[in-house]
Amino acid sequence: ATDNRGVVSNYSNHQPGDRLDVTPPGSAGHLVRYTAVDAVGLMGVCDFYVRVVDNQRPTIVCPIDIERAMDFDRANYTLVAGDTVPATLADNAGAATLLPVTQTVYPNGLHAITLVAQDEAGNRANCSFNIIVVDLQAPT
Repeated sequence: ATDNRGVVSNYSNHQPGDRLDVTPPGSAGHLVRYTAVDAVGLMGVCDFYVRVVDNQRPTIVCPIDIERAMDFDRANYTLVAGDTVPATLADNAGAATLLPVTQTVYPNGLHAITLVAQDEAGNRANCSFNIIVVDLQAPT
């Protein structure tokens, strides 16, 4: 800031290099206020908002391929929570969650399973692994 009297003191509620968190959806952002005060106490204020947007996808690492036997007296295998080593999730700006698997019943054979991670900003990433369903039940 400048003044006709020369000396001006500048103040701000944020300093260069301050870390600002990701702005929640619907929020105006982080208020940044600069205040300048001259030698006789007259003040000028400049307010503006800074929105921090998370555009980076989370990371997801799938478990290794698995082999499972068909369910007893059924012609398929039902995938349930805890059946595999969990996927590893991470995000640059908070938490990522694993979206539900859309298919959970698999017939005999090789099947690709795609897992999807989503972060708090709605960014998504996916990975895939295989489940091999085998029939180990003898005919009757």
